[in-house]
Amino acid sequence: MDCIKQSKHKSVLVDKKLYIYGGFDQNFTSLYDFFYLDFSQNFTTTGALQWNDLTHTGSPRKQFETTCIGGNNNDLIFIFGNENGNDDETTFTSKFDTRNQQWSFVTSGVNGPVWIDGGGDLCAKFNNGSIAVIAGSRNVYPANDIWIFDSLKLTWSLRNSPNKPEFVYSYRALTLPDQTILYIGGSYDSVSLNSLFLYDTASNTWKNLVLTTIFLENLETNHQRYIC
Repeated sequence: MDCIKQSKHKSVLVDKKLYIYGGFDQNFTSLYDFFYLDFSQNFTTTGALQWNDLTHTGSPRKQFETTCIGGNNNDLIFIFGNENGNDDETTFTSKFDTRNQQWSFVTSGVNGPVWIDGGGDLCAKFNNGSIAVIAGSRNVYPANDIWIFDSLKLTWSLRNSPNKPEFVYSYRALTLPDQTILYIGGSYDSVSLNSLFLYDTASNTWKNLVLTTIFLENLETNHQRYIC
């Protein structure tokens, strides 16, 4: 397939395959392409890369979504976000099975989030296939609740965490070796990198990490990442 220059896409690595979904083209038109690059195959940096198109599998039409892997063998791709801009529990969670290349929606009744704000690496996977997402439920604003998705049982649970940060979006979430989650950047309107948020998944508590030895300028949100 021909590669389109796009930004704000989401990517995950499954079994030496880099899967890429969505994003925007240079005119900021939404893209719903879904494809992968197989790193188990030989290629050169000077030749054309062999992108494998999976858009025909029925990829969802989501905007400002976030993507994580999960399942017993880490071979399931989950895309969280609004389908066609609708706040709907039944379409918030999409699952792609990389083994049979099939899509499905994951529903959990009314017990689940319905929307997230902005783009970015908004989810983080931690112990036992759990995925943490900051998201909003129906009629709840701002979207700063911690929702935990069990990628083994395919269920959602809400954690009422004290001292949670104000509403932010377009942040980056990183799981640390001790299974705490570090949140970097984002916007409200901007968040200084001198102040970072840490979420302890074991104790369900937040703390603010203040950096005093260095000064960092604010991190811009939605920074561009082009793939070709």
